[in-house]
Amino acid sequence: MVISISTAIPAAGGEEKQLTAAKGLDDGPEYSPDGKYIYFNSERTGHMQIWRMRADGSEQEQITFGEENDWFPHISPDGEADGVPDV
Repeated sequence: MVISISTAIPAAGGEEKQLTAAKGLDDGPEYSPDGKYIYFNSERTGHMQIWRMRADGSEQEQITFGEENDWFPHISPDGEADGVPDV
C-alpha cells in the first residue's frame, strides 16, 4: 500500500482512501513492522506531536503529549517506536 498521510492506495491498484481529515498538518507516516499501525506527526493539537492509527485510518490516537514538538517516529524491527514511550 502506498500512503501519503491523508490517503492510501493499495499497491496492487484500486481506489484511493482518505485516512486523515483533521485540521492542520499530518506528516511523516511510517508503518509498524506488523503493518497494523501507521505512526505519524500531526499539529492538530496546536504543535507537532506523534500519533498513530490503524492501517485503515481508524483509531487515531495521540502518543506524545510534550510541550515541545515531536517529529518523525521511527519504528524499530521489534515494533518499538524509537523515542516514543509506551507504544
